[in-house]
Amino acid sequence: MRHSVGRRATLAGIGSAGLVSALPAAGQTLTPFTAITPFGFIADFGELMNAHSAGHFRAQGLQSTVLGGQGTGQAVTQLIAGQAKFTRASGLDIARAVYAANAPLLVVATLYQGSNWYVISHKDKPIRTALDMKGKKMGVVSVNGTTENFLDLMLTSAGVKPEETPREAVGNSPAAFQFIKQGRIDGFIAAFSVAIALREAKEPFEFFTSDKYAPMPSQVYATTREVAEKEPDLVVRFLKGLKASVDDLLTLDYNVVLDRIAKDFEIPGIRNRAPLIAIAREAKDLWFTEGRENLMRNVPALWQKGSDAINRSGLFKVDDIGRLYTNRFIDAALKS
Repeated sequence: MRHSVGRRATLAGIGSAGLVSALPAAGQTLTPFTAITPFGFIADFGELMNAHSAGHFRAQGLQSTVLGGQGTGQAVTQLIAGQAKFTRASGLDIARAVYAANAPLLVVATLYQGSNWYVISHKDKPIRTALDMKGKKMGVVSVNGTTENFLDLMLTSAGVKPEETPREAVGNSPAAFQFIKQGRIDGFIAAFSVAIALREAKEPFEFFTSDKYAPMPSQVYATTREVAEKEPDLVVRFLKGLKASVDDLLTLDYNVVLDRIAKDFEIPGIRNRAPLIAIAREAKDLWFTEGRENLMRNVPALWQKGSDAINRSGLFKVDDIGRLYTNRFIDAALKS
């Protein structure tokens, strides 16, 4: 029987974020580790939660604790402080932490090869290109966050100065579309799940993805260089458990997965499952944009495109993108 603790607990330094820990069975010695999501327990992090709840980490001899964070910055801070060993985040955010702030992070796997960030506008006043955003007021999820960084990347790639496009924090929610209707903003950048929810609600919107101007690995798993050097077996076993969970999401009815993870995690919106199921279905397309053979692997050519886009933007300087990531651990995990 699997046990869990702290389903509704809070953790000092995490605020209202959740904590779930898988405890070892009697007489079984497991290696403990902590992973943290950047944004709570939203269904998009299903592969991490399912790896915990389905026992895939336990099958690798691991005792997993999963934290629900409150922003990528907090998740990265937890890694650097040694309070967590793995996080999933935007490839752009990890690159910025490494090259702009000298954070000792290493990307060990890529889940979303294609962008999960969409530029959304109203069909009556569509924004179809980065140039269209010049002089427009754009909504971003948060100030100085991932979406604002992507906004700057897209604008500079189109020859637009970032300061020519004002922005406002509107969160990562379908509710931001109402701000467009009210004339408060002209468009906004949000996760692809928001576009799916708007489609389910039959809202009159248009979108394009950040890959149109700044292609790069979208959602990656990172650890610290210290963990990679001192605990390589832990990294491989973590990725084996994660891959087993990804296989679940590729083969099982997502209702089965939701029922399973809901026993351990409080999933926002779980009472209305249709959008969550649609999100899970379409997420898989973003996992395979570099081919099925590259599932969970870091693709050098895609990282190089990201490096080129970043350097063109002047957002920060990437000297050698090759030192940001490695396939050493994911290759070992996939071989077994």
